[in-house]
Amino acid sequence: MGKTFRIGFYFMNFKGWTGGNNYIYNYIHALNTLPVEEQAEVVIYTNSQENFNELKRNTDYQKLVFSNTTAHYSFTEKIINKISQFILGKNLVDKRIKAVDHKIFPNPGYDFENISENQLIYWIPDFQEEYLGGLFSDEEIASRRKQNHIISQKTNIVLSSRDAFNDFKQFYPNYKGSVHIIPFSVFFTKTNDSKNQFEQVKSKYNLSDRYFYCPNQFWQHKNHMLLINAVKNLVNEGIDIKVYFSGNEMDNRNPGHIDKLKSYVKDNVLMQNIQFLGFVSRNDLQTLIQYSHGIIQPSLFEGWSTVLEEAKFENKYILASDINIHKEQLADYPNKSFFKAKDLDSITDTLKSIWANDISINKYDYTACQKAFANKIMELFK
Repeated sequence: MGKTFRIGFYFMNFKGWTGGNNYIYNYIHALNTLPVEEQAEVVIYTNSQENFNELKRNTDYQKLVFSNTTAHYSFTEKIINKISQFILGKNLVDKRIKAVDHKIFPNPGYDFENISENQLIYWIPDFQEEYLGGLFSDEEIASRRKQNHIISQKTNIVLSSRDAFNDFKQFYPNYKGSVHIIPFSVFFTKTNDSKNQFEQVKSKYNLSDRYFYCPNQFWQHKNHMLLINAVKNLVNEGIDIKVYFSGNEMDNRNPGHIDKLKSYVKDNVLMQNIQFLGFVSRNDLQTLIQYSHGIIQPSLFEGWSTVLEEAKFENKYILASDINIHKEQLADYPNKSFFKAKDLDSITDTLKSIWANDISINKYDYTACQKAFANKIMELFK
């Protein structure tokens, strides 16, 4: 009988970054698309059983193994280390992981310093600090650049797009490692009772039958205000358009951002046309996407947009800003329109045109994306 093929994921359960958690979930979901005999055993490195259980619930992958990254030291061992740190500058008693028979991803840090560099894989989500510096403090920019420089010198590096790779080469031209470009796919559960679910969701949030949907975290660079102003323009033209927002409403870099958006909607009497749904469940999210007239993604910057992948999964019409990453991500997707990312007239005209018409949707095989993603994962860990 052959040796079990193992891969490792470092999972810290980011409370303020939904996309970071979903990124890991998507990788593990992808492995479920493989034949059972080809599926790897997945070791989850995390600091609590609770984190592991949450990941297991969200992925339903059967070959998960829990590995606690928190090293426990006795009172005596702590005293020894305190003395050795003072005299030698290091711990004499080191219980961190020292040897594994597989690679670990993404961005394993201090807990894995005793492991061979060849077995560690690092990921850079994007380079928005280089383009949207005004959204970061000087300290944050310096920290991100320092982290990215460190990663650029590592052996194995993952980026989510060719666009990100172009940025990487521009900002870190002296990188040393092997770069793996792995665009991720998303995974929903298909349901046979979706119409009934939509009626429940519609009642729950008091929704109309026809609406555009924009599910995004409320970070400033997601460009919600441009979309709100486009709705305002159309309402002023007498068009009864409906746009629903959902997502994590906390932006640590700009805590008052969501309140400004809501106040602007209220001050301009747009409450009948724009609704903030808050952070919705995964099931509600899928239903809202499935029954929308179209998905709007106005973002100014993405590494690889989860919103677009979710829309592609449901084969929904997409209205997206014309940034390079969106063009790359939708290159082979037939059901889309682009608008200029910072142009109010452009997005207004695009919304008006799509809202006024019954859209013809072309077939799209998203399972091919998911299978390609799974194969790239296996290649990464070999």
